[in-house]
Amino acid sequence: MKTIYKILIIILVTAGCSVQNDPIIKVPVDAKPIQFSANLKIRVNQDNEFAFDLLKNTIASSGETNVFVSPLSVSIALGMTWNGANGNTKTEMETALKMSGMSTTDINDYYKIMQSSLPSVDPTTKLSIANSLWYKTGFVVKPGFLTANSDYFGAYIKEMDFSQGWAVDTVKNHSIKYHPMQSCI
Repeated sequence: MKTIYKILIIILVTAGCSVQNDPIIKVPVDAKPIQFSANLKIRVNQDNEFAFDLLKNTIASSGETNVFVSPLSVSIALGMTWNGANGNTKTEMETALKMSGMSTTDINDYYKIMQSSLPSVDPTTKLSIANSLWYKTGFVVKPGFLTANSDYFGAYIKEMDFSQGWAVDTVKNHSIKYHPMQSCI
């Protein structure tokens, strides 16, 4: 379980959006809905349920009335991590993420479709999603985990010596250079 938390900590998920300067929210005429198979529509509902639970629990535990969190970013980061989990940890993650009755392929396909389709659904909104995995030099990572994160999540994957002073800046600069956070209005 500790290994999963270490991997989750080094997974970087950056998502943001910017809306054109229009104070009135309108559904654009040329917005294109994402097409899902019947099975993946079930996953959409499961992910929505996870999002509402996350928001409810975040507000309850924060003690604040004005809280902002990106359930999609959390779901993606946990989905990436889930690919490396097994046993009770994987089962607990599936329960928390509401992944009942879904195959590994269906779940990963869902994340891939969401990440590739959301940025182009609404041409008036800019959404950037960027995933990366950074792991300690010499740490043995299962190739299937890296492949799933590369293929389904488009993750940049890099082995790194975290004892070096430049390591933190390298991760930070990579994220800023290749995946700049967009302002969200």
